[in-house]
Amino acid sequence: MGRRDYDEVASAEESTADKAMRRLLAEYGHPAPLVPPADLTARVLAHLPDQPPSVVAATVHTVRRRWQWMGSLVGLMLVSLLSLGIWGVFGNSSGPSSLVGGIASNAGEFMLVLVLAAKPLMHVLLSSGMLVIVVGMLIITMAAWLWWHMLQRVPLASPASGL
Repeated sequence: MGRRDYDEVASAEESTADKAMRRLLAEYGHPAPLVPPADLTARVLAHLPDQPPSVVAATVHTVRRRWQWMGSLVGLMLVSLLSLGIWGVFGNSSGPSSLVGGIASNAGEFMLVLVLAAKPLMHVLLSSGMLVIVVGMLIITMAAWLWWHMLQRVPLASPASGL
């Protein structure tokens, strides 16, 4: 740190050689060196975090683990709701409602209404016409993805480069 207070070039001979080198570099278009701003150190230190990197990394790891747990719980809830819906639509219509108190309770009646409303929708989606449309859309989507993937792998080179 103490060297900053002293001139880089100490002797007159080194100073002359340094000036000659700078003049030579200027002739070839080399940019002249700039003096760094006086508050450069203060600005760098102001942008550094207050906590050490290990504490920041541990905090980030903890937050990331919480989000993973939350995502896992949401995924588990969605899978369980989907399985209950499949059981109600393709199996016993009153089965899911019996898990929450039967048809006599408000929650059971609500689940029965949802299952009975989903049955016609599932029959429309599983009809042969809709199946052909879905399979066709899937084939078109896969072909577009394959085309885009192949296009991204082709190296871009100009004809003049001789490749």
